[in-house]
Formats: sequence, structure tokens, C-alpha cells
Amino acid sequence: MVFNKNQPFQNTSFWKILLLVLFILLIMVFIYIQAILNSDKIYPHVFIDGFDVGGLNCNEATKLIHENMDNSYLDDYLTLYTTKSQYKLYFKDIDYSPDYENAILYAYTVGRSGNNIQRLCEIWNVYRDELQITPAMCYNIEKVTSIICH
Repeated sequence: MVFNKNQPFQNTSFWKILLLVLFILLIMVFIYIQAILNSDKIYPHVFIDGFDVGGLNCNEATKLIHENMDNSYLDDYLTLYTTKSQYKLYFKDIDYSPDYENAILYAYTVGRSGNNIQRLCEIWNVYRDELQITPAMCYNIEKVTSIICH
């Protein structure tokens, strides 16, 4: 192909092909971003109590955690001191346990609020830095009251 110096952009088919390729790439990026934003999975690099739940839906995350969690803490206790007495509250007796349900719901909400740019930024930050979630510990107040009052 010989180019004429007086008409350097005479061959427009090259530019048409280039624009078509760029347009196709733009469409592919848009589709990829929409797939990310519409995912029903927890985004990558999210951990709950050290368990990697990224890429799992809520049910899969619940199953993973319950199959692998260590329940040895149930044999432990805490001592509650009052002005009149002290009480040993064994964790298994007061249903002391991590609140994995809310931790999983929180993990799922990451990257799902705000506009698309805010969501993508949050997803990228979690992907880059990881998110470690420590569930709150819960107990049955009625059982604690029953132990203390008797």
C-alpha cells in the first residue's frame, strides 16, 4: 500500500475497522461491568472469621461456615461477678455463638449500595485490600437471667 503524502488519511477503511473494534471492546466492557454489578454472589476477597466466602451465594457461605466452624469454645465459660455472688456461665448453656447470619448478610451487601461508580469502587477496594468480617457474639438473655436468678 502506497500512501500519498498530500492525502495521508485517504484510506478510510482502516479507520472504520479501528472504530468498529473500539466500539466492540466498549460494548464488551459494558457487558462485563453489568455482569459484575448483577452478580448474586458475595464479591471476591471477603472473609468471615477467616473463611473465604467470596464467590459464594448466601446459602453456600452459610453451609461453608457451619461445616467448618470450630465449636470447641462451647466448653469454655465466663465468670460473672455481682455484689453478692459469682456465676460461671458456660457458653453452651447460654447459647453463646457468633452471629454468622448477619455477618453473611453484611458480606453480601458489600458493593451493592450507591450508584454504579460507587459500587465498582467499593468492589475494587475490597478486591484490592480484602475485607475481614468478625461476627458479633450473641447469647440468650433469658438463659443468663435464669442462671443468675436461681
